Amino acid sequence: DFEEKAAEREASTSQEMAGRVGKYNAMEVNDQVFEELVLSGGQAEEVQTLWKNYLSSAESREAAGEAIYAALFDAAPSIQSLFKTPRAIMAMRLMNGLSQIISSLDDPKALKIIVEALGFQHLD
Repeated sequence: DFEEKAAEREASTSQEMAGRVGKYNAMEVNDQVFEELVLSGGQAEEVQTLWKNYLSSAESREAAGEAIYAALFDAAPSIQSLFKTPRAIMAMRLMNGLSQIISSLDDPKALKIIVEALGFQHLD
């Protein structure tokens, strides 16, 4: 029963994604063009509210960042060796970057600039 409902939700989500206007979905990675991300009504506000709730549920901003890194490294332990900077510093950088991104979700032009700048910081 649970598996049937999960399959139905997945099929419904796939149908929704297929019907959306735009070139991208979660199954494709476009490495040729970086366009502005325009969220549909209420999505930016919902993400911003969820982010605020996450931050308020953590003991501190540092703890919230550490929790994200812990989840990331638990899910993909092999990538931990790619990070040379101390984890506490990386956690704060991650929190700053995510906060910038999330606060700009309702401004596609600003969001694009922020994501580009963060992306360029990752180039060697």
